[in-house]
Amino acid sequence: MAADTGFIMNNVVDRAVPPIPLEEEPSQIGSLLSKLSLENSHAQIESLASRECTLADPVLALFASDRLLARAMESEVVRQMDLDRERLCFTSYTEEMSYMQSDETLRNASCTLLVSGQEVATYKPYGFLFDANTAKILHASPQDTNSCTDRDGSLITQGESLTIEELAAFVRKTPISDRESMNEVNANFATKDLRGLFVCRGESNLSLLETLAVKGMLKDKYKLDLQVYIYNPKTGQLTLYAPDKEVLRRELLKVKVGVSKEVGISRARAFAPYLGLEVDARGRIS
Repeated sequence: MAADTGFIMNNVVDRAVPPIPLEEEPSQIGSLLSKLSLENSHAQIESLASRECTLADPVLALFASDRLLARAMESEVVRQMDLDRERLCFTSYTEEMSYMQSDETLRNASCTLLVSGQEVATYKPYGFLFDANTAKILHASPQDTNSCTDRDGSLITQGESLTIEELAAFVRKTPISDRESMNEVNANFATKDLRGLFVCRGESNLSLLETLAVKGMLKDKYKLDLQVYIYNPKTGQLTLYAPDKEVLRRELLKVKVGVSKEVGISRARAFAPYLGLEVDARGRIS
């Protein structure tokens, strides 16, 4: 079935973010906005407003400064759900959360450095977003190193390690034709490093709903109120996804497409609590 990309056209707070000069503080940008005369172009005003919004969103600020790491996760929420009990599957997410919350931390985790405005692919099209400033970076490479962990817990990887700054600079200066689209960063992560969730632009409606369900699960189980972001791996843009209740209702209706009525209702009833919605036994959404 063709991917349904309609969700990315509605209720996406479009905040494509160019690199921000470090010398400009949020208060200075606000002051500049207030001083712009009527003769200034709309483009100048919109550019400053966009940069102020970026600084107001810590995840987008990390992305703009090339400090945001994407940790790809398994597609299991629906694929391994318990239809009879109307329960979604979050096994991989809860396992990684248990490590993050422990003294041991989530160790040697493989992820990708997102570089704003540059084509960078992720290993899978959804997962966690982490802060490279607070995480313990172990190794960074401009290509997939097929890293793994040996029996004693040590990281096994290949090639000389770059710093995050060096990796970002390499991606920026090297045409996509001369580098791999996906880089690899290995790091240890604790809960304090977790900043958000992502899903790639162009993925199916179901992938978006799975990510929104993970957001709801993390809030219910771990008291973490994370935002969901749409990532475009081709253009290197990241946007906040902020749907209202009506958009969520329309998206939830789509889980019933292409499956039997019974399966569709079971899916909808499983998703609904994580979206702040209710679905009755006949499949009506409220």
